[in-house]
This record gives sequence, structure tokens and C-alpha cells, in this order.
Amino acid sequence: MNKTLKWVVPAALAMAATASWGQSAGSPKTANFDVTTRVNNACTITATPVTFGAYDPLSPTPVDYTSAVLTVTCTKGSTTAAGGGGTGAVAPVVSLNAGSNASGAQRKMLNQASGNTDTIDYDFYVPAQSGANTNYDTCNYATAALWSPTTNVTPSAAFWTGSARTFAVCGRIPALQAATGISVGDYKDTVTASVNF
Repeated sequence: MNKTLKWVVPAALAMAATASWGQSAGSPKTANFDVTTRVNNACTITATPVTFGAYDPLSPTPVDYTSAVLTVTCTKGSTTAAGGGGTGAVAPVVSLNAGSNASGAQRKMLNQASGNTDTIDYDFYVPAQSGANTNYDTCNYATAALWSPTTNVTPSAAFWTGSARTFAVCGRIPALQAATGISVGDYKDTVTASVNF
């Protein structure tokens, strides 16, 4: 007696198997796209106050103050607006204006008493760097130039890295101003520091 085992394959399964064997998987289709932005010239600046303390207009010794600081941050590659980023563009520069009470280029603090017009002369000096592309953190009154309203501190392009950089504000009240007739009281001026980019 012969015994025969028959397998019954459902039609749907058979068709699926035939399709699977007869076709290979398709390759994925791809598309590339660009992702863009632009970094523009950008700088920020903050300042701490210059507080000379008491001044004796009869003393032969000037009063200096070296603890005020400008903190300036510029994006790497920023250039002055005048240069426009093209031919002739230069790195950002830092400046101080003449203040609120100046006479010409001479900065002055005004007596704060109502109606009092007495003023005290004072100056700022350009700070020095201690090394290439380091912060401008050294006050040397003997050799430094006056930081006048028309004088810019001009770091190199490599100075601006995107990190905060500091500039000492080297202030001085000249000695022996009593002869100008200044009176007792509190004196004040307001100066604007700028970074031009």
C-alpha cells in the first residue's frame, strides 16, 4: 500500500511566494537640500564707572583711576561699517566721546550743585596690551597717548575672536586746578563708549 502525503498550499500564499522570488527589493530614492544662514557683523559693549574719589586741587599729585573697564565682544571677522566688509574694511575700533561738559576736546566734570558751573578737567589715556592680541589692560601714563574723542583704539582683526575682550579706562585728574576757581562739591560727567563695526 502506498501512502501519499499531500500539502495544500493556499492560493494567496503561493502567489506571495512567487512574487517574492521573482522580484528584488527596490533601492531607496534620495534628494539633497541645502541648509544656510548668514553671520553678520555684530559687537556688544558694556562699561563700569570711573570713580576717582576725593580730589585735592591744591595737591601737586594727579589723581589716577585704573579700575574701570570696557568689555567688548565682536563676532570673528566683523569689520567696520565704513568698510562694509569689502575693500578697505578694517576690524572694529573702540572710542570714547568728549562727554557731556567738554570744552573742545578737553573733558570736564561739572559741579552738581544747582546753578554751579564750576568744572574739573580730566583725561583718559589709551591702554596698552601686554602682548600680541591680548587685552588692553595696562595703564602707563608716562608713555600713553591721550584717548581723545578723535582717537580710536584699533585692535587687529585677529584680536576679535567672538570672546569678550577688555579695555582698561585709564583716567587721570591733572594736579593743581585750584587756580581755576573750582569750588567744594560733587562733580560728574557722562561719557559714551562706542565700538564701531
